[in-house]
Amino acid sequence: MDYYKKFITYLHNKLQQEKPVLTREDILKDYYNNKYPTQPIYYAGRVLQGSNTRFKVDVRDFFTLNDETLHNIIKSLKMDTQTDNQKALNCLKWIIQNIPYKSDTVNYKQSEFWCMPYETLFKKSGDCEDLSILLANMLLVAGVPNWKVRITAGFVFEPVSKRQVGHAYVTFFDEENEKWVILDTCYYPNIKKIIDREEYKKETMYQNTWFSFNDTNSWATSSGDVRKMIKCE
Repeated sequence: MDYYKKFITYLHNKLQQEKPVLTREDILKDYYNNKYPTQPIYYAGRVLQGSNTRFKVDVRDFFTLNDETLHNIIKSLKMDTQTDNQKALNCLKWIIQNIPYKSDTVNYKQSEFWCMPYETLFKKSGDCEDLSILLANMLLVAGVPNWKVRITAGFVFEPVSKRQVGHAYVTFFDEENEKWVILDTCYYPNIKKIIDREEYKKETMYQNTWFSFNDTNSWATSSGDVRKMIKCE
């Protein structure tokens, strides 16, 4: 019994001495991972081969971070010594310059079809969610922490028709300036430096977020199948 008491006392003292020191990044990561409710999100954006039968996919399954093709692209960009902000901009530039927008109707004869990154790379084109999924995967493979990266789906304002349309884009946390910014590959694409981008919440063209996700979390105000959402353009 004396040995047990001594051991507990020793363990208590040891734990007190070795309390983990939280870094600024630890605090930001915890805050933003928990700021909004996490919910399981399923999207019927895939069809079985040879049929029009749709099936639900957990949106987090669109991350394929072990894909060697992705790793080779990132290696070719030579970003090892770059900051996260520099990596974000260079990955965005690569997609804008190399993977043009093409609708699901043209590419897959489907009104809606969410592609895996390797499918978009094979087609060398894709629509908004395909390009956003590819960009988010590239950022994580490049070493950007996943808490800074989200694929976001929601409405965007279309100025010609003056209506809201469905859209998907990447939101990225600019840690250097403590703000979330938009990395849009196709609807309102630009290659501004991260520091020069408007804060996400001030971007008036982007409206009414439905849900967002990365490889480990998905955030939404309600859970489940989101097929009722207007399809992404």
